[in-house]
Amino acid sequence: MNRLLFAALPLFSPVLLAQGVLESAEPNNSTATAAVLPNGVQGYGDITAGDEDWFKITLAAASDLKVWTGAGFLGPIGDTRVRIYAADGVTILADVDDGNTATHGYYTTFAVGNYAAGDYYVAVRGFGATTVGAYTLDVVVATPGTYAAVLPPLTSVAESAEDNDPRHVAGVATASNLFTLNGGNTVAGAGGSTDFDVAAADYDFYALNITSPGLVTMETITGAAAPANTDTVIHFADSTFTRLAYDDEGGAGSLSLLSYNVTTPGTYYAVVSGWGSGSTGNYLLRVTGPLAPLPTGQASVTMQSGGCGPNLSTRPAGTGSGSELPVLGSQFWVDGTGLQPNTLLFRVIGLLPRNVPFNLGPLGAPGCQIEVNGLDASAGISDAAGVLFWNVNSPFTLALIGLPLEQQLVALDSGANALGVVVSNRVSTLWGITH
Repeated sequence: MNRLLFAALPLFSPVLLAQGVLESAEPNNSTATAAVLPNGVQGYGDITAGDEDWFKITLAAASDLKVWTGAGFLGPIGDTRVRIYAADGVTILADVDDGNTATHGYYTTFAVGNYAAGDYYVAVRGFGATTVGAYTLDVVVATPGTYAAVLPPLTSVAESAEDNDPRHVAGVATASNLFTLNGGNTVAGAGGSTDFDVAAADYDFYALNITSPGLVTMETITGAAAPANTDTVIHFADSTFTRLAYDDEGGAGSLSLLSYNVTTPGTYYAVVSGWGSGSTGNYLLRVTGPLAPLPTGQASVTMQSGGCGPNLSTRPAGTGSGSELPVLGSQFWVDGTGLQPNTLLFRVIGLLPRNVPFNLGPLGAPGCQIEVNGLDASAGISDAAGVLFWNVNSPFTLALIGLPLEQQLVALDSGANALGVVVSNRVSTLWGITH
């Protein structure tokens, strides 16, 4: 227990009730008007028709980022998309729709790796022009190798002379391999993501000699010389030129990202084409093989039954799953509802539940039990609607993975019972780094 308490000390700090960062006044979709979002603090706002809200983050050193949106308290938006812009406010580094629909419904969840130190802009919008409502935004800043593996040095490979489509009589694929950065040019775009046999199109084949089973990841990345092809398709084919998988827009903007688990060693081909007839130009194709496993640790939250009046919970996402999860390096928020307006209350927080709940029934509050072995009991006041939001801040410290935390509300309510006290249900959490 002492070790648990020592590990949890960063959670019990004077900033437990710190507010999140509200979006800047509209319009706020530029580098000059973006709200500044400090590391580990939750942003929030409201999307109106056609709106995009920008938040500025600053990385002091190379970092991985874990980004997700959640439901705002009043009128949740339900379906978001998120972009990450480079410091110029123009270059799109990531553009993600959903992510993990099992935990977040149609809210957005994703991770990106090893961004260089500097300024970036995280932009939230609705899925469509008419998708509106309230949202929250979390951006966790983590050491490289947390959410995306750190790559070894890549070997540069230049596309060989055309024709490098080995399906043609005189075609010879460019010799490449895993852990390479391949530079090429699509001179004639293909018909779309499903086409793989258009004779007039340019399909650039890169031969990979894969000697052991494992995950192969192929991505067209930003940074190609002008004129750059910004709308690519990646295909993965076996030694008979049979396509095994493809991706259209899994990368940044309309670039591509494809991973495939190779089970049988041999010769395979990473293939790049343009999405449409006009998708020509230079590209960079990064090909990597199996990498060291990333740290693991699933964050979880359980709303326990019980209580004798108010309710303590997270905000539900579109699937009914909790949109708030205790992810290290973020603010974890819970909402107390069903309280008397403008009423004094205490939130009891601890590492473990009490072995035997403290029963307030004999004191005049039947059915009310304090279930948390409390280490902190911060006071608060409910708002005019009988609601209180509170958060727990956590540092990004891998030693806290799996740390339990219990929370409960104790509130004054003179009309509820003879004691004049009501108690919420208990919320149980485990801290982690993944959703």
